[in-house]
Amino acid sequence: DDYIDTIKNAIFETSTDACKREIKKVVIEDGVTAIGEEAFSWTDNIMEITIPDSVTRIGNYAFTNSSIASVTIPDSVTEIGFRTFQGCRDLSSVTLSKNLTVIPQCMFWECTSLTSIQIPESVTTIESQAFSSCGLTAVTIPDGVTSIGHSVFEECPLTQFTVPASVTDWVANALNDCDALTDITFLGDTDMDHVGDLLREVLRKPVTVHAHAGSVIEGYLNRQISQGSVECTFAPIG
Repeated sequence: DDYIDTIKNAIFETSTDACKREIKKVVIEDGVTAIGEEAFSWTDNIMEITIPDSVTRIGNYAFTNSSIASVTIPDSVTEIGFRTFQGCRDLSSVTLSKNLTVIPQCMFWECTSLTSIQIPESVTTIESQAFSSCGLTAVTIPDGVTSIGHSVFEECPLTQFTVPASVTDWVANALNDCDALTDITFLGDTDMDHVGDLLREVLRKPVTVHAHAGSVIEGYLNRQISQGSVECTFAPIG
């Protein structure tokens, strides 16, 4: 209402949690600027929530293990805490703020119904396990992302993956256990450490690696292929 500007941490936490079981829809009125930590976490029956343009910050664990099926984060939001939607297994539709620069740690971990998502062009960093064990079959990393953290897409059913030329910081296991992966494309060149960290995850899988002819990636792969210890193949871009 007109007198509330912040939804405090764990606002619905009670000794019995009875109120959590009763809430099915949440409408946050315009004027609220922040949603605190764990504000709607473990609210088993919330299916729908409306977030106004006045909100600029969403805290850690804000919606963890809730039952929401869709959510739109308005462009006014510039900061989102970690594990915000972790374990939201019914979440299938997400629209992210166009002013986010970071997809935080474990933000969508185990969101098994989330099969696709549009990452805003404003994002430069995707932190560790941001999409780990969720249902993504396709994802586009925008040009401008420079850092991809540990196990970001681990155990996702991705079939194709493209690394933009802007990525300079890549942590190992980003694609660990992505068993459906058939194609991976590098749009830029990179140093040997980053190539090794990524490709060790796919070298022994029947994956086609696409990169520019004469790139560090081609040289690295050709050496591995010549040793006969890998199953992947190389295909030049274009």
